[in-house]
Amino acid sequence: MVYEINKNIENLKCIWMSTNDVGEKLCDRKFDCDNCEFDRQMRKSRSPGNIKEFYLNPDYNLLEETIQKLNSINLVSYPPNYRFNKSFMLKKFLGETYFLGFNPVLNVLFDSIKSAEISGPKTVFRKGDMVFDVKGDWGNIVIHTPFDFSFESDIIPLDTGSGNNWIGFVKSSEEKINPACMSREQYAKSIDSVCRYLKKYMEKSVTVGTTLYDGGERLKYIYQIIGKENYRKILMVVLS
Repeated sequence: MVYEINKNIENLKCIWMSTNDVGEKLCDRKFDCDNCEFDRQMRKSRSPGNIKEFYLNPDYNLLEETIQKLNSINLVSYPPNYRFNKSFMLKKFLGETYFLGFNPVLNVLFDSIKSAEISGPKTVFRKGDMVFDVKGDWGNIVIHTPFDFSFESDIIPLDTGSGNNWIGFVKSSEEKINPACMSREQYAKSIDSVCRYLKKYMEKSVTVGTTLYDGGERLKYIYQIIGKENYRKILMVVLS
C-alpha cells in the first residue's frame, strides 16, 4: 500500500517548528530531544522567561514528544516479513522461526520498566496464555499471546526506547500467526487512539513548578503526569 507521506509530514515536524520558533525543521532523531544538539541550542537561544514558560507545563513537553514518536512509527514502512498483533511484533527468519518483540506502540509507551518476567519456567505458550508480566514504578501489566508459539532461545533483557528491539526467538507458523495479525489500518487506528488519549491529558494540564531555572527536576515519565492508573489504562488501549 502506498501512503500519503506529504499528508503525514506534519507528524515529522520538530517540536520547535510546531511551536513556530523555526520556519522549517523536520526531526531526524526520532524525537529524542534530550540528546539533540539542535534542541539544546534552541533552548540556549531563548530568553529565560520563555524557557521557563516552556518548561512550566511538562504535559506539553513530555506528552507532546510521546505523540510525535507515535506518529513517527506510524510512518515506518515495514518489510513484508513483519507481522503485528496487539501484543507483539514478529519478523520472519527462516521456515517457522521468527524474532519476537513487543508491539512498537508499547515500546514507545513503556515507562520506567523494572522487569519483563516470563510466566513460569515453560517455553511453550498457547493462544490466550499469559507470557510476560511487565513491571515498573507505575505497577504492572500482563501481556497475553494471541497465537501459539514456543521460545527457541533465552529471553533477551528488555531495553525500551529503541522502538524496534527483539526479546526472543520463537517458533510458530503462518496458520497460527496470521489470524491474530493487525492490518495496517488497525495498527494506525491503535496509534491514533493512544494519541487522542494523551491529547486529552494535555488539554487538562495544569501548571506545575518543574522549570529549568527554579532547581526543579523535569518529569521523565508519562505516569508521573497522568497517574499510574491512567497510564495502565493507556497500555490497555493498545492491548485490548
